[in-house]
Amino acid sequence: SYIKQDGIILLEKIESLTIALKLSHYLVILDLKLALLPTDLVIKIAEQLNNNTVLTSLDLHLNYVKDIGAKCIASALTNNSSLKYLDI
Repeated sequence: SYIKQDGIILLEKIESLTIALKLSHYLVILDLKLALLPTDLVIKIAEQLNNNTVLTSLDLHLNYVKDIGAKCIASALTNNSSLKYLDI
């Protein structure tokens, strides 16, 4: 499991979140600041940004993004024109 400031984020919930990013037509704001997500989960989120066309705001502030996570997000944004706000 992964620790969050006010509870626990289970790996299954993150997997569900990445699926939601891939399939949802309604998820426009995703605020995960202070979730303390490890880099591998940030990368999974970045992978879903490649094809997401509805998310407009993503807040990953105070997570373990690291260089590789930031590169994955940057790469995903070359294919994503809907995201207007990003905080890492």
